[in-house]
Parts: sequence; structure tokens; C-alpha cells
Amino acid sequence: MYNATVLNNQRRTRLLRVLLLALTTLTMATTALAAAPIGQIIWIKSAATGLYVSADLNRGSFAPLVADRASVGGWEQFQVIDAGGGFIALRSIGTGLFVCADQNRGPYAPLVADRTTASTWEHFSWTDIAGGAFSLKARGTGRFVAADLNRGTYAPLVADRTAVNTWETFTWGAVGVDVNVWVTTNDQSKKLERQPALSFSGGRGAGANTVFVDESQRYQTIEGFGASFTDSAAYLLNQKVPASQLNSVMTSLFNRSNGIAIGFVRNPMGASDLARFIYSYQDSNDGQFSIAHDLADIVPLVRMAKEINPQLKIMASPWSPPGWMKTSGSMIGGSLRPDAYGTFADYFVKFIKAYAAEGIPIDYISLQNEPLFVPSDYPGMSMSPATQIVVLRDYVLPALSANSIDTKVLVYDHNWDGSAYPDSVLSDPVLQSSAQIAGIAWHGYGGTPGVMTTLQNKYRDKGNYQTEHSGGTWIPNQVKADFEEITQVMRNWGKAYVKWGLALDENRGPHTGGCGTCSPLVTVNSSTGAVKYEIDYFTLGHFSKFVLPGAYRIYSSNAEGFVSAAFKNPDGSNVLVVYNDATDPRTVQVVWGNRFFTYFFQGLSGATFTWKGSQDDGYSVKATTQSIQASSFSETSGLQTEVTSDINGGYDVGYIDDGDWALYKNIDFGSGVRSVQVRAASAGNGGTLEFHLNGTSGPLIGSVAIPITGGWQTWTTVSTAVSGATGINDLYIVFKGTSSIGNVNWFQFSDK
Repeated sequence: MYNATVLNNQRRTRLLRVLLLALTTLTMATTALAAAPIGQIIWIKSAATGLYVSADLNRGSFAPLVADRASVGGWEQFQVIDAGGGFIALRSIGTGLFVCADQNRGPYAPLVADRTTASTWEHFSWTDIAGGAFSLKARGTGRFVAADLNRGTYAPLVADRTAVNTWETFTWGAVGVDVNVWVTTNDQSKKLERQPALSFSGGRGAGANTVFVDESQRYQTIEGFGASFTDSAAYLLNQKVPASQLNSVMTSLFNRSNGIAIGFVRNPMGASDLARFIYSYQDSNDGQFSIAHDLADIVPLVRMAKEINPQLKIMASPWSPPGWMKTSGSMIGGSLRPDAYGTFADYFVKFIKAYAAEGIPIDYISLQNEPLFVPSDYPGMSMSPATQIVVLRDYVLPALSANSIDTKVLVYDHNWDGSAYPDSVLSDPVLQSSAQIAGIAWHGYGGTPGVMTTLQNKYRDKGNYQTEHSGGTWIPNQVKADFEEITQVMRNWGKAYVKWGLALDENRGPHTGGCGTCSPLVTVNSSTGAVKYEIDYFTLGHFSKFVLPGAYRIYSSNAEGFVSAAFKNPDGSNVLVVYNDATDPRTVQVVWGNRFFTYFFQGLSGATFTWKGSQDDGYSVKATTQSIQASSFSETSGLQTEVTSDINGGYDVGYIDDGDWALYKNIDFGSGVRSVQVRAASAGNGGTLEFHLNGTSGPLIGSVAIPITGGWQTWTTVSTAVSGATGINDLYIVFKGTSSIGNVNWFQFSDK
């Protein structure tokens, strides 16, 4: 009986060992395949020599692998192939044959690239190492691969090592995935200046300031970036720039290869403040409608722009209708007379038809520029939300329909801080359901772009367009202001970003009242016609030149002191704009699937990165590695982003009320976390921030009080214990309290 029991125990022990070995092998195989860039053509670089691995036919017909090449050519390229069972095979692009750890050519099993098929000796396991490196273990020898300088100055690769150190460590990058870089620095010594290209490395890196890019999360489509053909701009370009130079200047504005590819213009219907004089298209009730004024300069230039960039979108907005339609009897001041509603609608129809007759389609209109502001010295008009509803619903839309005009309408056309206006207009059921109402036009002179997400969540089939924000002498740092704002507009569902005047003269004119301190994209000398490209041209170009019409914004996170916006173009290329919002020089790491690159930024400087290809894997954010920026949410309800004055800048989330929430995907809590720090500020009522897993009502892992700090930008760090979070989860932050709870900049978990 005793012997039988012992025998059974031994059998059970052997069986358990077999099962554990099988499980371990399966786990290692799964890990190896998950880490390896299956199907990709890559280069491999030795950490020991700092040089690329080559299958070198010059050192033998069997093409031994050596690590002594300074650049990548055909011999330095390998395709990673799934060999089954959790192993990979490497096929040399130079020889077209598989890599083998060949003990027949020496006991140290040198690697050669001369095998027509892949079996045991051609199989390797791939293991990721921290920092984006990896190791290879040969299946045939059961030993690690090393670049061995002891066996030759060319560092042949051998498969005879029992442990992984520097000689057994390699990095990789996808061949053909070059990252193109353009930079603008704060001191303007570089303005949209192309830099040496980068290459992705294999793995996910280990940097503290990491921006994650994820193509699987798609947001709005992009229509374009631009400025306005005001009367002043068109006059200067058409009449002051020498005719022999005009095509070159227009190409620099509207062409993609040799310019910044402006793709969206918003032009005044009649005079604005950036005009030489006040005019309309029908100056008296019994007069004839005519766009004769525009035929001199505006129409020829818009037509020319459309020829250079056929995808150009054109929007038209009146600063004021003719004075006889208004209570003031003038284009300055007043509001629209109720008995002129129909005439006002016909005014749009006549304008759209007149431009169509000149070969210029009008894609969008708004009813009134800045309807909540009535200027005293240049054309303008008050229009309440209730009036806009009636005029649009009962007059303008029917007039467009009756004339078979498919021009879309954008409501509002004023600042972010007046969001109650478009909310009121779109709450009308007829307007909300109308396919001809494309969305909301916004200006950037008050409030925060974050409000666009709030309205997008409420009216999901309507778009958000920023249609005006001028640069100017009142802005202390235009580079900083532009990168912060354009990026934030894109992160908040903006389909377009439009500055103000396309061109002004050396005196920031001509202008009739209004803005005498605005900055254009180009300054035209009124005496010589010489053109100077202002910084606004270059900051806008970081987006307009690279983001194609029809591109999707895709997910990108922010990092401490870095803000970003990413896009997937219709041609499959990728665009990432990153801005260092901190004053000190810093390095950022960009992770795209199973690849990454790093880039060094000067303080307060921005860069555009472009590359081709598709993402090969998802992403996860290690909860304890770096702070998670509150503005890096994938989705939100109620919260709005805004620029913060906290250390290192960036965006915080604010305007927080009870029940508001944000989602952060793929947070990796590892084996568990024990505490979390939260950066918060409040001049309101304070409240509580709760951390939930996988849903707003999912498991609660911790909560922390948002204290009243005495100011919306008066920051403090609070902390609390957390528990119950392991592995990868979607993280929801949920706010509890009343209203005006506070602002949050970032949070960071710790396993301590």
C-alpha cells in the first residue's frame, strides 16, 4: 500500500511538472508572439556595437549575420514571420532565405541566412526588454543570440549564450517607416523648418513623457484650415503684390507641396472692419443686387485659390446686411427689421447664385458675424437666438430650398463663452433635424474650446468649426497661443480652424474702425508690394500643410507639459502635432502600437511628425510610470478642457458639475496599486472625485476630495489610498458634488 501511494504521488508529481512546463511554454510562446512585429520588415541593431545587423554574402556564401553596418540597405533588412508554436523566423531580404543558428559551422552556432525552409534550427523566441529592446533565443541550441566582438571585429551573431546582457540585447525598427519632422521654435529661429528624419524603434519604450497614438479611436473628420479674403487682403494681394510674383505668393498660401495648403476660407459678405470703406451688395431698397465690388479683387483671387487647391472650402458671413434692412438705417449698429426677414433671406440667395455664376461654390454661410456684439465704428448687427431661429427656420432655409441651393448653414458664429446661443438655436426641433444645418461656428476671443465637446455630445450629427481668431499685438507669445489653441480646438471636435485676415499692410490695415492691432498670415508692403510671412503663417502651416481634407482626428494622449493632436489621412499617412508647453527643453516619447520614437524639444516649441503605415498593435498606459493628464481622456461628459497655468502648462479639465465623467482607456495597474495623487484647484464648491473601473458605476477603487483652494488656477496635490485594481482596465473618473466643483490637471497612481 505504501509503495503504491508513493508511486501514485510520483506519477502526480511528474504529471504536474509536465502540465506546468506546457503552461510555461504556452505563456512564453504567447508573450513572444505578442512582442514580435509579425509580418513586418525590420532592421536590427546591436546594443553592444550600436550598428545594424547584416546578412553579409561578402563574408561567405552562407551569408553570416554580423553587426557592423552604419546604415540600412537591403542586406540589413529582415522579415519577421510567425513560425508557429510561439516561435518566429527571420527571412533575410538580401538573400531571400531564412536565418539559421547553425551548429554545423561551429559549436557557438553562428547565425547564417541561407536556409530555404524554416524548422527547429531556424526558429527563435523573441522577448521584449525594458526600454524597447529585445532578445532572441535559438530554438535549436536553447541559447541566446549575441553580437560577439570576441569572434571578429565585424561582431558575428552567435547562439551560445546562457544569459542576456549587453551583447545579447538588440533594438529594432520598421523599415520604410521614416518619421518626417518639421519644427517651429519659440525664438522663431526655426519656422516650419524641416529636420532630419527619424525612424521608429521596436517596442514601447520606457520614457516618462509619453504620447500614445491610437488609430482605433476615431473622432471628427477635418475639412481645412485657413483665413479670410477680406476686402483689405484681396486688395493688397491683387493690386500691391507685383503681378509677376502673385502666383508664387498664392502658391505659398494654397499649394501643399510649395506652401501651407490653406483649405478653408471665410469671407465677409460686404464690408467688415478689415475693409477700405463700407459697402454692401445692394445699398438701397430699390437698387440692384451686384457683387461688382468683389469682381475687382476678391473673386479673381478666390478663383485662383480654388484652382491651386481644388478642395478649398468657402464660407460667407455678413458683418451687416444693407442698412435699409436694419433698425439703425445703417450698416453700423441696429438689428434686422422683422419686415426685412424675407428680403434678408433673398440677399443670401442672390449672393450664392452670383458667386456660382463666377465659378465659385459657397459651401457654408452663417447669418451674422458675432451676433452678440454690436460695434460702434464698423459694420455689425445684433441678432438674438430667438431671432436667428425664426429667420433661419422660416425664411433662409425655405429660400435655399426653393432655389435648389445646397449650401450648408453654420449657426451662431461667435465666442466659446456664449454657448447658450447655439444651444438655444439647435434646440429648435426643425433646425436640429435639418441636414442643411451643418453645425456651429465659433470664435476664439472668449471662453475655452472645451465647450465644443459639450455641444458635440448634445448634438452628435452637427459639426463644430472655429471660423475666426486673429493673432495680434495683444498676444504676448503667438507661437504658444497658436499651438495651444489649434491643438485644443482639434481635440474638441473642431472640423476647421480659421484665423482672420489673410493679408494686411505694414500698418496692420487698411481697416475701417475695428481692429488696428490684428496680425495677418502675410504682410504686404503697400509701397513695394514685398510680402513678409508672419509667424501665424507658420503655426497654421503645422496643421494645414499636412492634415488632408477628409482626415480623421485619432486618439493621442497628452503628457506632462506636452499637448498633442493626431490625424489619419485618407491616403493612409499619419500626422502628429506635439507642442512643448513648458519653458525648459524636454524629450517626448511617441508610442504607436508596437513601435516608438523619441524627440528632443526646445522650450515652448512645436513639431509636426508625419509617417506612413498602419498601427500594428494596441496600447496600454502603465499607471505608475507617469502622471495621466486629465485632458487625455478618450471620452467625456460635462468636462471641458482649458489652458492651465500650472507647472509645465498643458490643459486641465474644468467646468465640472455633479455626475460629470471622463474615460481613460487601457490603464495597466500591473499587480496592483495602493495610492493615487491628484492635482486639483477650485474657486467653487469643491466635491469628490471617484475612480471606477470599466464603467461610471463599475468597481470603485478609491475617491478623493477636491478641496477649495481659493482660485481656479491655485493648485494643490491631494492623495488617497486605492485598492482593487490589477491588470489592464478602462478607468473612469466620476465627480460627485453640486456645481462648479473644481479643476483637475493630472493624477498618478503608485504601488507604494
